[in-house]
Amino acid sequence: MLSISQEEYERLQKKWWGELLFHAKEYALTNDGDTEIFLLKDAVIMYLLFGMSGQPGSRHNREILTKRILLELGNGVGGQHVLNNQQLTKLKISLNQIITPQRNINMLRP
Repeated sequence: MLSISQEEYERLQKKWWGELLFHAKEYALTNDGDTEIFLLKDAVIMYLLFGMSGQPGSRHNREILTKRILLELGNGVGGQHVLNNQQLTKLKISLNQIITPQRNINMLRP
């Protein structure tokens, strides 16, 4: 098992958070976001797996992550003010689709 120091973990956590915000912003700012949506999805998964302590897979934690991203990039107090309301709505819808587990609707049932 790989062991890293607390300082190294915090450094990596900040790096993953920065990458997640970068890809969220890039996706929201583009009109044709095919590549960006895949990069955003990968960044969300990476942050959930390695950047969050506790239970990263819980629905509550995924919802909190979505809210943190929207607050960070949005027009609210403390936000970076880089996205307008239309872009925030686009990002919110996509993030909710990413964090919501998809069920296989074609799965055969006994």
